[in-house]
Amino acid sequence: ESRVTESDDGLVFFDDGTRCYLVGYVGTDNTITLPEKYNGNTYDIREYAFYFNKDIVRVVIGEGTTVVGRGAFDNCRNLLEVVVSDSVTTIEDAAFSDCRNMLSITIGSKLSSFGFNAFENCNFLVEIYNRSEMKITTEDPPSYNGGLTSNALNVYTPIDGSKKLWCSDDGFI
Repeated sequence: ESRVTESDDGLVFFDDGTRCYLVGYVGTDNTITLPEKYNGNTYDIREYAFYFNKDIVRVVIGEGTTVVGRGAFDNCRNLLEVVVSDSVTTIEDAAFSDCRNMLSITIGSKLSSFGFNAFENCNFLVEIYNRSEMKITTEDPPSYNGGLTSNALNVYTPIDGSKKLWCSDDGFI
């Protein structure tokens, strides 16, 4: 029995008997909503799972995923928008590096770390919706947040534990 399986929508999963991993994508949809579970298991997105995919423009990372692996979406040049679920705790090195046309990202509430250059060369990433407890501002040095705010114009973040997102009158935190 193969431990590598493909879902009906082109997502490729690997199950090592202990944990399930999303390892690739062979589908053609340009908007992808990753499922909460695959075959009843939560999963992590492995290294380079979507590397250099030219079709994806929007991805929603479903609940249940805790790690976006190294280079998982590296060089997805047409990726415009990413929504990271509340279950994701880690975005590893270069996970979204060279997604040169990304415009916006929504960060889930449990995110606690960015890897080195996680957002390097995301030159048009201007809108960041931060639901996590991490303090993210447009004044952060790129090394602090994986390059997330290198070009950001607006960072919206909860204040005082509220669900309301806030930015100042000039659009900055």
